[in-house]
Amino acid sequence: MNSYNISKSVPKMEITSSEYIASYVREDQCPQGDMPEIAFIGRSNVGKSSLINMLCDKKDLAKTSKQPGKTQKLNFSSSMSNGI
Repeated sequence: MNSYNISKSVPKMEITSSEYIASYVREDQCPQGDMPEIAFIGRSNVGKSSLINMLCDKKDLAKTSKQPGKTQKLNFSSSMSNGI
């Protein structure tokens, strides 16, 4: 069976800039936009914020905490990529 190395055939998307926009308590407060959205959903203390920071190459875009259940708002940020 042939092995297929996807990393050689698929261009790598790079996030070129990211910034925090705002946090909201209710969904009806959230901004309406025409850009694609990505949501990170999961149990408490599993590394969602750390993953966002790693993907965006920023230490403090998404706040991290050692206390589970600390984030109880919808947090919005904006990111730009190399267009891939």
